[in-house]
Amino acid sequence: MRMHPVGHALVALGLVGAVAAPVSAAPAPAGAAASIYLYDVTVAQGGSAKYEELYVNTQGEPVELAQATVTYDYSKAAGVLSVTGTADPDDEDSWESCTTGTGKLTCRLPAGWELDGEDDDALPEVAIKAAANAKVGATGDINVTLTDKSVGTANVTSRVRVGENVDLAAGAATTVSAALNSGFDRTISVKNNGRKAVNGVIAVFDASNNLVDDETDYSNCNYDEDGYLLFCRFDTVLAVGKSYSAKVPMWVAEGATAPGQQASEVTWMTTAEAEDAIDEDDQGEPGESDALALAQARAPLAREGEQADGNGDNNSSTVTVNVTGKNGSDVAVTGSTTTAKVGAEVELKIGYVNNGPADLETLNEELALTAVDVVLPQGVTLISEPVGCEEGEADNTWRCYADSTLLANGEGEECSFHVKVNRIVANGAGRVTLVTNDEFVTHKSDLNAQNNTAQLIVKG
Repeated sequence: MRMHPVGHALVALGLVGAVAAPVSAAPAPAGAAASIYLYDVTVAQGGSAKYEELYVNTQGEPVELAQATVTYDYSKAAGVLSVTGTADPDDEDSWESCTTGTGKLTCRLPAGWELDGEDDDALPEVAIKAAANAKVGATGDINVTLTDKSVGTANVTSRVRVGENVDLAAGAATTVSAALNSGFDRTISVKNNGRKAVNGVIAVFDASNNLVDDETDYSNCNYDEDGYLLFCRFDTVLAVGKSYSAKVPMWVAEGATAPGQQASEVTWMTTAEAEDAIDEDDQGEPGESDALALAQARAPLAREGEQADGNGDNNSSTVTVNVTGKNGSDVAVTGSTTTAKVGAEVELKIGYVNNGPADLETLNEELALTAVDVVLPQGVTLISEPVGCEEGEADNTWRCYADSTLLANGEGEECSFHVKVNRIVANGAGRVTLVTNDEFVTHKSDLNAQNNTAQLIVKG
């Protein structure tokens, strides 16, 4: 399944595995397969650039690229579009270098770029823009080639079309309060800030795990297999300078932390942009009840054809919900016992599980859900530590931060320290301890202190 990211996602929708194990990327095995994907895109005539990422799928295998190059060849569409290596200022990743030629952009990744293989890995962005003299309705192709000795060569072609320049502006962000297991009406709104009527819009929804629509079933909205709202399609013509709104019933689910926060984002797109962003496999199924109404425009349809938003900075708005009540989480730490001979190399597993009742989630991507401190057993030498672990001030101590942005009730993570056994030390066990006093951790109050520590034992 594939859906274009419509902004900085609040959280990863859906569930991680019962135990997710973050691992370091490794050199790819011989013949490692990779495929790449660049979304089709509609750019506005005379509008700002669209920032697009190339996605790499390594069939679930972590891969360390030697020094990959990516070529964006649009030589047959130079009169329609341009591609540059300029990234969105908010994008943390960047190319090592980019070289521009006639109808071609070649970019190089830093040596040792890691692909985790868990999902489609995103490479740094490129900026795609309509050419200065491009006409509305013009189309062209970008042929993309990724080359690296770890994965060989992969190719993909993306279609770019030029749309009429319009400007959709989402309503202001809002904050409300709601109790655990209760509902409220959310107003979504959009204004036509441009100079031309907009012929229909799509509202795409993204939310934290425990803020959902209240069992709506609108015929002009699509829902995933679990019945949660994905997007709504409105045929309304938005007149210039006018605002339109609709009310969507929302529900704060029982898994929310309370007191805590949930959030839901809506992003407005033109119909052409939605065609690019949402694959058929991700469209879900439409509801069967009455349609969700957006204020009807009285203006006649201005023209037929594709439209694109020339200003992508004002398309989204967020409602933040301050959840009231009391609902916390118990994070249980796990260690391990390993039997080994002196001189052997072994993996010392550590982990943690959220025993609920609340899910662990964060709205701040800069914060980890939780963390553990690790003291390695006596008599071992570290060979390699897991991703996300930082060395402590004392010898053989580490702090490991959660990788996931969501750990629902019953879910957890585990990882391993790769060590060499130099000697077997009786009563020399290491220790894993839950951390709740770190400013970079969300989970600061645990319900059960009895399972916040565990031992790491190596025995002969």
